[in-house]
Amino acid sequence: LFTLAGQVDYASVSMVEDDAGNLWFTAGNSVTFYRAQKDGSFKPENTFTSRLSKDIVASIYPEENGTVWFGGGINVYKYDQNTIGSNDERFNTLVRKVVVGEDSVLFGGLITKPITEIDYSNNSVVFEFSATSMIDPSATEYQSMLEGFDEKWSVWKKDAYRNYTNLPSGDYTFKVKGKNLYQFESKEASFSFTILSPWYSSWWAYAGYAVILGIGVFGVDRFQRRRLTHKEREKARLREIELRAETAEAKSKALQAENERRKNVELLSEIGRDITANLTIKEIIDTVYENVNSMMDASVFGIGLYNEVYNRIDFPASKEKGETLKPFYNSLDDERPSVWCFKNQKDILINDYAVEYKKYVKEFKNAVEGENPESILYLPLTYKNKKIGVITAQSFKKNSYTEYHLNILRNLATYTTIAIDNADAYRQLNETVTKLDTALNDLKATQEKLIVQEKLASLGQLTAGIAHEIKNPLNFVNNFAQLAKELVVELREEYGRVKNQFSDEFNDNFEDLLFNLEQNVTKTNEHGKRADSIVRSMLQHSRGKSGDRIDSDINLILEEDLNLAYHGLRARDSSFNITMEKEFDPAVEKISIVPQDVSRVFLNIINNGFYEANKKKRSNPNNFNPVLRVKTINCPDKIEIRIKDNGNGIPPEARDKLFNPFFTTKPAGEGTGLGLSLSHDIIMQHGGEIKFETETDEYTEFIISFPKNGRSFHT
Repeated sequence: LFTLAGQVDYASVSMVEDDAGNLWFTAGNSVTFYRAQKDGSFKPENTFTSRLSKDIVASIYPEENGTVWFGGGINVYKYDQNTIGSNDERFNTLVRKVVVGEDSVLFGGLITKPITEIDYSNNSVVFEFSATSMIDPSATEYQSMLEGFDEKWSVWKKDAYRNYTNLPSGDYTFKVKGKNLYQFESKEASFSFTILSPWYSSWWAYAGYAVILGIGVFGVDRFQRRRLTHKEREKARLREIELRAETAEAKSKALQAENERRKNVELLSEIGRDITANLTIKEIIDTVYENVNSMMDASVFGIGLYNEVYNRIDFPASKEKGETLKPFYNSLDDERPSVWCFKNQKDILINDYAVEYKKYVKEFKNAVEGENPESILYLPLTYKNKKIGVITAQSFKKNSYTEYHLNILRNLATYTTIAIDNADAYRQLNETVTKLDTALNDLKATQEKLIVQEKLASLGQLTAGIAHEIKNPLNFVNNFAQLAKELVVELREEYGRVKNQFSDEFNDNFEDLLFNLEQNVTKTNEHGKRADSIVRSMLQHSRGKSGDRIDSDINLILEEDLNLAYHGLRARDSSFNITMEKEFDPAVEKISIVPQDVSRVFLNIINNGFYEANKKKRSNPNNFNPVLRVKTINCPDKIEIRIKDNGNGIPPEARDKLFNPFFTTKPAGEGTGLGLSLSHDIIMQHGGEIKFETETDEYTEFIISFPKNGRSFHT
């Protein structure tokens, strides 16, 4: 029973049979009596053993005369079955006090008639109650409910009060009953009261509402009558003016239409010269779009080029409402108006697409890019019996086009095919020149890489040799610092045994010496480990060829790169200082990467963050604290790294070019413009993503994501 000296084993259980065949069972502070029945079964009876629940019953000893002894953790108990009486106690539960509002007593428990009507402003009520049971009053439990508010009785609990707040107006009856240690329940006690309605719900308030509504309806009616009379008179006058204007407008339109046709013929000739002068498909589309809207409604305009390799029509730079849409394509196996026009080499003129689409395709389909048009023109593009593609003008209005507009687009198509053929010839010439330039540049780059690789190999060997030489004495420093720390602990223990032999002043001085010694040793060990981490990073960068993927801990690489970058910058500029906030997710898994390449990415972005934050500090030396925050997040399908500095941010004009080779925002001589370009290529080679968020004069945050399980974010 006793596992240790003076400690009771609460998990022990015991079962004893008395002379009458009854069973006594104990488990910790629970004692159960099983009375033997005539049929050989046992009936549990716990009523008279409930008082033992406050102690740990460790043993049971029944005597022949019916007396049972219980050995507790604190006391010894005697139970005589021959003298025990009935535990059926009759008792009452009483409502002692009712408080409304903050501290107004509505009922104080006296026989005098209580106040039963409560003003709505005091609709918070507290009930206090108690039971008259004398059997262990602290074990008494209560159950209560407020009729008119609660749907059922509350659970049994020992709290002798109940609090209600924000009760609506109405009639209520509070009921409460008690239950003593032996589970006998008392009679219910009740208290009835009424919460009066607020002033805005009274009859005279509703009467006022009705009067105000009536006045408002009458006023609105009079106003509307006068308004309608004036409006009808104005309409009659406008009808007369409109009839006169329509006659004059009809004559003017006929004259204007003739002038417009003459003008469009001249304009088409000028547009043709501009179109054929362009040498790229985007320039051709831009030129046509700038001019075609002066002759027709071309809210959407595009040129589709036949792609023989993929058997589709490519739309590289379509226009919609003045904006260039993302490139898209229509497969020749798909049923769309562009495909029908190209295959059949026939024009399409639709003025209500939702109704007329069945002439060309079987089912209605939404536009691949942009909104769905209502009116559509499509013409095939051919040059010297060669199918080039299609040209289209579309409107978001119904009935926008006639044969006249189809002829205008047909003339534009003729100029467009000539321009496209010229652009294709120019593109082929440029490709040939570009290939020759690329071959020459590749040869020069290969020569430069060979020279750089030889230098880096020598530098790597030198770095590895220096790091190995530093690591040996550094290990001695770390080991002896740890040993000294343990010796301080032993010295403090030995001193504790004899400190009573010395004066208080001596003891205080000695304790200060021990504390200072322990702090110095701890700091030595801490900085020794930091130096060891830097040496390991140097060794890592000096060995291992790029391309070897291994399972690596991203958190560990970031920790080492932060230390390496910080101490490298401190070595060049002793005045440099920055607050580094690290929030590494311990759930981040190891992933397969080339650690040397990924470390280069981290070092490049961390160094850039240090540079920008320190640059802002120099311009605000007294009012700015530079901070670099590094965070890792373990996502379901990827690992995310966020590196954020509170520098000046990236200028808007530089954001689209940030990952371009040789582009830099640093002054001449301080940056090559290759760091972020190479970092982007390394992340892409790992199947990951790199992007940034920035706000001018506030912050820049780079977000790097690596996929899990070797999967790539790119197709």
